[in-house]
Amino acid sequence: MTSKDYAFTTIASLLNWNSDASGSDFVKRMSDKGSPENTSSGITQTTSRALMTILSSFYEHLYPQRVPENLKSPSDLLAVLGKDLDSKSWSLIQSAQSGARLVENTPVEEHVSYHNHKHFSEAIASVTMLAHHEFAPSQVYEKLVALNAMIFHDLGHDGGTNTLVPLVKESGVKEVKEGEPQRLEKLAFSLAQPVLDQEKVTHSDQRLLQEIILNTDPARTMGTKKEYASLPPVAHEHSFEQLTTRISALCNDADVLFSLLPQTGLDLGKKLSEEWSHIDHPQAKSVSSFSGRLGFLRFFAPMSDAAKSCELAGAVEAQIKAFESFAQKKEEVADAEKSDRAALGAQYLDGFPVNLSKRQYLQRLGSQINCPETPVIKEGLPVRKIV
Repeated sequence: MTSKDYAFTTIASLLNWNSDASGSDFVKRMSDKGSPENTSSGITQTTSRALMTILSSFYEHLYPQRVPENLKSPSDLLAVLGKDLDSKSWSLIQSAQSGARLVENTPVEEHVSYHNHKHFSEAIASVTMLAHHEFAPSQVYEKLVALNAMIFHDLGHDGGTNTLVPLVKESGVKEVKEGEPQRLEKLAFSLAQPVLDQEKVTHSDQRLLQEIILNTDPARTMGTKKEYASLPPVAHEHSFEQLTTRISALCNDADVLFSLLPQTGLDLGKKLSEEWSHIDHPQAKSVSSFSGRLGFLRFFAPMSDAAKSCELAGAVEAQIKAFESFAQKKEEVADAEKSDRAALGAQYLDGFPVNLSKRQYLQRLGSQINCPETPVIKEGLPVRKIV
């Protein structure tokens, strides 16, 4: 098995489907099939697969004439690669393994229906695939930093937001209090720090991880996009700031990768709506609407070259075009050239029962991106084509 195979079987085995070792194939398959329930595979298991991906790629880079047939676990590879890894990488491997155990053993409240162990597994698998694209096989350190950031990024999440904190009184009465900027990201790093200290992760690497985790705050997304766009094309950064920006972009994309895909995105939007309902978030309902979905796709459009090379950007564009296909005909819309046709289409879909709209939208989308034809829906919405 080649390192390219390992990169995608990280996700393939997690999702229980056969991969042809193509990132674009992963996006296509997930766009069509959605996210199976078994993505809640153990976080330690997912992390082990991620480490296998990173280390096997490095092994084949160093020893191209050897076939790692008998190297079936990270420990097998580490036994061979021991002298080839620097102390910083060793510490990051140890912190990834210890961190995964910590996350897996940290209870998640029942109402936290989105930021749960399933989300951790999906984010870890996604960042491994993206890092495999973004960095060379020899860049083990950069990949391990990205992996650690995703392992810890939502640790201790309480189902609230940075501005809304869920509380439960001793009487069992639910309360919500006002939060503060980046409270969740700061909490996650504070819970990760004892593990990082224990595994002797250097102070500079801890500072790097802290900045990357803080950058997973949606309030920083646009800033990260702008900074990433100004980076040189080759991923060999020589400054703390450049490395922070590149890995932050990867982690931002990995954090929402499953949510950017059609079927999984709609399902996860519903999960986030349920989570936000617990804190009476003002956007709890709209986040699972088609209009909310469109806003999400536009705001979190993939920023990293790795995500774009996996055709994730194409999957997002296809979804937006599918919304446009439900817009009214030109003659029915005043000043049509200036109108937001995707927004009109999303509003149109929001006017129908959600299950009917969802099936019709996915059917329209499937025909646009050449996915296998979905069953014909007899009770469809009135067709409104782009003219």
